[in-house]
Amino acid sequence: MNKTFLILILILTTNYIFSQEAKINDGLIAHFEFDKDLKDSSEKNNSLRKIGDVSIDGNSLNFKGSESFLELNESLGLNFPWTYSCVIEKPEYEKIADTGKDDKILFSSDYMNSKSEANYCGFLIEIGDNKLIAHIGGGYKSIRSVWGKSKVPSDRPVLITVIFESKDVVKFFIDKKEIETTTSDRNFKNVKILGKKDRIGYINDNQWKGRFVGKMKDLRIYNKVLTACEIQTIFSENNSPSNLVKEFTKQSIGKWKIKDEYETTSDYNNRIDKESQEKEKEFETLMLDSLAKGLNWICSTKKYNADNEYFEISNSLFEKFNLDIPKDKARQFGDNFDKLEVQNLELKVSNSDKLEVNCIKIKNPENNIIYKYGCSTLMNESSSNIIKVKSKTVTIKIWDEAREDGDIVSVFLNDARIKKEITVSKTEYVFTLELNSGVNLFKLFAHNEGENSPNTAAILIDDGINEYKTSLSSKKDEFAELQIVLE
Repeated sequence: MNKTFLILILILTTNYIFSQEAKINDGLIAHFEFDKDLKDSSEKNNSLRKIGDVSIDGNSLNFKGSESFLELNESLGLNFPWTYSCVIEKPEYEKIADTGKDDKILFSSDYMNSKSEANYCGFLIEIGDNKLIAHIGGGYKSIRSVWGKSKVPSDRPVLITVIFESKDVVKFFIDKKEIETTTSDRNFKNVKILGKKDRIGYINDNQWKGRFVGKMKDLRIYNKVLTACEIQTIFSENNSPSNLVKEFTKQSIGKWKIKDEYETTSDYNNRIDKESQEKEKEFETLMLDSLAKGLNWICSTKKYNADNEYFEISNSLFEKFNLDIPKDKARQFGDNFDKLEVQNLELKVSNSDKLEVNCIKIKNPENNIIYKYGCSTLMNESSSNIIKVKSKTVTIKIWDEAREDGDIVSVFLNDARIKKEITVSKTEYVFTLELNSGVNLFKLFAHNEGENSPNTAAILIDDGINEYKTSLSSKKDEFAELQIVLE
């Protein structure tokens, strides 16, 4: 399995919430897309000076060798807070002959000018030992350094975001995920900011040399702190969700089709002939499910159409959809928008860059009403928690569909306990039930509420003909129940 693409989109969130759409142009003081030219598309209209072997390659800037960099003709005058964001691709990790270092300089702002005084401050962003590093310093002996604990992938395009919130707080994001950092100080003092020269891809000081070799695009600099929602929006602009699914499927099926050395030619041909389509669908579904679990809902927006009684819901990762909400329930739904619980989300590939919502179920905890968009009968849920099946023996699957938080439940059928203290996790807990004719009362008893209230478990019931998916939630020491009717 290709873990690279899974890591790219498996960004775990504490819960699903809704908020306002990102305004990624607010506070933008420089934006170099490097698409055919070096123009700044922000309102500041900054200009660049090209030095050395730097060229435009498609929609990327290609740094090819020693002392190749860009310099802003006028300094941005950076001061706290500010944010740096760019996409890098294929950085080359090679030693610099005269220093023995392999630092990849992404951006410098008058950093470590040996002639500057100790109370002068500059900025430096680099990749060292395959990890993201940021420095705030004034003179070589007065430095605050922040080190990322996660390696920067070098086999695919990566969105790098560095937020200088204050002299004491610097945050790193790789793609959409904030990474852990450590901080070290070398006689760091309260220094003043006096930016004079901003460079992209290079630093040359009597005590330090460094450069960037590789590709760079969509470089943005803000005079504010970017929110997680705004970072997701930038990520989405550079990474089409539909293309992510297609690329993952293509690479995964390519690896699956490689003949194993212990596999006979006959077995290999038989596997390729009979299983290729099924495997392709399996890989596509795997990626779609991962995207569904990793979607960041804080960037979603809502707009109610009172004449037609629906909310238009949009997000930077999927196409807009209309969720039917009656007028008498609309205000309560809208007022509790940030508290809504997404209990099921299924996505599918579309012809556009965004994905389409195939099925979504949203619960308003204020009135416990579940609203649905899409959702075929194979994933049917009754608002009255009544499920009708055709077979006496059914398979039950129980798992945690949101963030795994330690929920523990016991299972009861017709008031008899059949499973004791199951930990609800990402791994499905599977068992079978023998039903009586007519109504069977299925209950989950909540032993706790995990880290996030209430205790919630996703449940799938398979009677061999249809599958029915639902979820049950309850507070500690209480039951949640549904009726399984054997017809």
